[in-house]
Amino acid sequence: MKIRKWDNVKVVAWSSRWKVSKVVDVFVKKNSVLIEWVNLKTKYKKKSNWEKWSMIRKEFPIDVSNVMLVSPKTWEWTRIWFKTDKSWKKVRVSVKDWEVLSS
Repeated sequence: MKIRKWDNVKVVAWSSRWKVSKVVDVFVKKNSVLIEWVNLKTKYKKKSNWEKWSMIRKEFPIDVSNVMLVSPKTWEWTRIWFKTDKSWKKVRVSVKDWEVLSS
């Protein structure tokens, strides 16, 4: 998967469209990502004998196809290519400004 944990991404679809945020977690098998403050849903916790009811806002994962990586240099969305550097390591490169992204 081209998007990794702690990358800055821009949401292309969903209610929080064009919002820039960080990736909290990546689910490779499900092909989805968990993004900070995106796709929030409200869960209500029932009242018990010793606690009051509570409302919990939780982030849920969205599909990777609805997200684009943001270039750290220009802060615009970009695609990613994989290239090999001089030491034959596979690195990620942003297409817009040809900058090597941290791995």
